[in-house]
Amino acid sequence: MKIIARIDVMKEQYTKVEKKIADFLTENIFEIPKMTASEIGDAAEVSAATVIRFIKKIGYHGLPDFKLAILAEESAETSSGYDDIAFGEPFHLMSKKMLNNAKLALDESNDLQDEKKIMAIVQQLEEVDTCFVFGVGASSIIAEDIKQKWTRIGKSMIFERDVHVLLPQLINRKNIALWLVSNSGETKDILHLAKTAREVHVPVISLTQIGTNSLAKLSDFQLATSVPKETAFRSAATNSLFTQLFLVDILFYSYISKNPSYAQQIYASRGLIKKYGR
Repeated sequence: MKIIARIDVMKEQYTKVEKKIADFLTENIFEIPKMTASEIGDAAEVSAATVIRFIKKIGYHGLPDFKLAILAEESAETSSGYDDIAFGEPFHLMSKKMLNNAKLALDESNDLQDEKKIMAIVQQLEEVDTCFVFGVGASSIIAEDIKQKWTRIGKSMIFERDVHVLLPQLINRKNIALWLVSNSGETKDILHLAKTAREVHVPVISLTQIGTNSLAKLSDFQLATSVPKETAFRSAATNSLFTQLFLVDILFYSYISKNPSYAQQIYASRGLIKKYGR
């Protein structure tokens, strides 16, 4: 089940108490819809309030929402396992596994999204004059995608690759936001930028995996992806890029849907690019 996969991949972030809840839920997943928070708490030897907090931590609004998700998956008989690629595996099987992993990661990330949180980020981007975006390594691919999308509709979105160049601008520029991309949420340069931004009252938007990583804690707004299970060939690293690009698209189209003129700007820019290529 996708729900069990979601619980399992976050285990390293759990406290001892949360691990007890996680173990009980995964071992008794189909019994949960019949149980109250108190009954789950008694069985896991924790309080009902702790159960509710844990369920919210893994991305659900509360116990009723969690129960509905279990029932929906049970009814659909959804396959949930992430498959690693084995040495010498036939091409057709390898490609099928990769496709399944990508679909699962995208489905889980989509399930995590909350319209109110998405629209809050949209409003924040509309209110600032300029948004700086930053990512390191593979995350820089996502940062570049963000810059290209928003600049096509006339938004000042600056991807600054040098931390030493970016830091002074956070202090000296007015009415700005900072958008940081880090799958782990623990990248040193990313966290330094987030801490500096908070010190000078610059709002921080993050694109990172769900959970209580350091970047999430420092963010004013968070776009949260699922946590694809790491495998021997690091296929999860690729799936993380898929989910990040997917969430950027969700946010971007939510942004332009509020103003039809943005779509016209995209068509106009596309025409100019096409004309240049002739």
